[in-house]
Amino acid sequence: MKNLIQTIQYTYATQGSLGKTWQLYRREFLKNGIFGLKALWLRQNGESKFQQWKSKTQKYITIIATPHTVFITKLLSQALDKVGLSYQIKIGRDFKYFDDSFHIVVCPQTFKKLPKSYIAFQMEQTVSDRWFGQKDMQKLQQALLVMDYSLHNISYLNQHFPLNRIYYTPIAPIDLAGTSSDEHEYDVLFYGDTNNQRRKIYLDALQKKFKVKIINNAFGEEIWDAIRKAKVVINIHYYESALLETTRLYECLSNHALVISEKSSDFEQHTDLSSLVDFVEIADVEHMLARVQYWKDQTEIYLEQKSRIKEYVQKDQNLFNFYFYRTLLSLELIDFDTLYQLTSQTWNPTSKFWCLGLPESIERQAEFQKEKSKISAIWNFPGIRHKTPWIGCGLSYKYMLRYAQEHQWRNISICEDDVLFPEDIQNKLDDIHQFLNNDSLNWDIFSGHVTDLNTDADIQLFDTNKLTTYVQLSKTTGMVFNIYHQHFYNYLLKWDENNHDLKTNAIDRYIENKSDLKVITTLPYLVEHKENVCTTLWNRKHTTHFSYHDMTHNSIKAIQDKISKT
Repeated sequence: MKNLIQTIQYTYATQGSLGKTWQLYRREFLKNGIFGLKALWLRQNGESKFQQWKSKTQKYITIIATPHTVFITKLLSQALDKVGLSYQIKIGRDFKYFDDSFHIVVCPQTFKKLPKSYIAFQMEQTVSDRWFGQKDMQKLQQALLVMDYSLHNISYLNQHFPLNRIYYTPIAPIDLAGTSSDEHEYDVLFYGDTNNQRRKIYLDALQKKFKVKIINNAFGEEIWDAIRKAKVVINIHYYESALLETTRLYECLSNHALVISEKSSDFEQHTDLSSLVDFVEIADVEHMLARVQYWKDQTEIYLEQKSRIKEYVQKDQNLFNFYFYRTLLSLELIDFDTLYQLTSQTWNPTSKFWCLGLPESIERQAEFQKEKSKISAIWNFPGIRHKTPWIGCGLSYKYMLRYAQEHQWRNISICEDDVLFPEDIQNKLDDIHQFLNNDSLNWDIFSGHVTDLNTDADIQLFDTNKLTTYVQLSKTTGMVFNIYHQHFYNYLLKWDENNHDLKTNAIDRYIENKSDLKVITTLPYLVEHKENVCTTLWNRKHTTHFSYHDMTHNSIKAIQDKISKT
């Protein structure tokens, strides 16, 4: 009865009325039936338990995993250590009792019983439906949110979950070996299930030429010790269409192993591994044999590659931590400064032109790929997440401009992934940068698309050349494409994410409210906005009157009317 009352009270508090609470459960029942209704109830109960847990002064997180995912618990624990969050780890397969702590459950589909409040870290491959039956999906649906290591998996999960509950969390290496050994007991190690015909073909061929160690059922320190004793480790897919087994690859790299692996159906998503792992084509047994022989023969090159691997895994910051910390930030378990300080060295941007987007939004990412072909260099920044999406957006800009300031960039260009570039974007940008680089020019922001111009804005014709008409404004609203001058960095870095007043503190409104704002734009605008692409910030499912196009048209008309009179 206590759980029932608490869950109803929590749902009522978040929905705001009994009517809205009733409609929430009614919609879920009509859409997903009794299974969906049960999952929603359990999730609401879990969220109420999470809020109670979060209010405690003495608390800890419980990580639950099976033996074959011990490496993932190492990743989670080293990240939690760095932010000072207490935790305990439980390894097993059939837990009868769970305490009232908040849980992270690795591979929840493998457990018969689950805690009441948890994050699911989904690790199975969606190329097979083995782990995605109705009961399996219910275990994911009742989780507060779902982390997943694969964008291919997330594309599948997008069909079953709202975006705000899916969190991309790619695997990364951590240093488990300390020092590397040049002494090896065997040429080749394979570990995993060998009850598979395609794997047997590889292993039979390898055993005819090399000293091969096969391990079927070992985990943690036992398998890590075996990895360190191998000249090379090989990775063979269970299914020919399998996704890349990044957990296994990073587990091997964490032990300074040289890995030879088949490529995969999602290989293009893992180009960062191409310099660390020796990839061969799928089902090319002879090529794998040749690569094993190569690394046996080329001692000097082998040692150079091992040194490169060691240097990579001993970096203090990695992608896993960034993505895991953005999950913790969205739950308000860490703050922005902690996230930034522990992740800003992760990046090695190839450009000062960044695109902001959420990797979990597969549709928007696909749309932006069309635009990237029009311009030579854009670097993608994965947006910060928050339970209130517009705050996550603001935090993303705060992160990017703080990075630009710390690296002493004169300016940074940022577009969002629903931008539409003209075909000649590069030529136009070159002209704009030449104009902005005039040291006598005093400006804060160049706006490539003013969406909603304040009626109080001052508008002045600035300059006209054969390519572009430049206009100066005292206001701007719109984040589709902007160039931020270093003079402006400090103002944006003062943006307070704890101020939840949407009307004044959404990041574009905060910028608009700067008293002495100096904005330059062009006519026509540099870029357009793809209004047909789904938004990741606002729920406009039931809004029929909203139109970016209309706002933009009115803003352009106001600028044109003003400068026509000058």
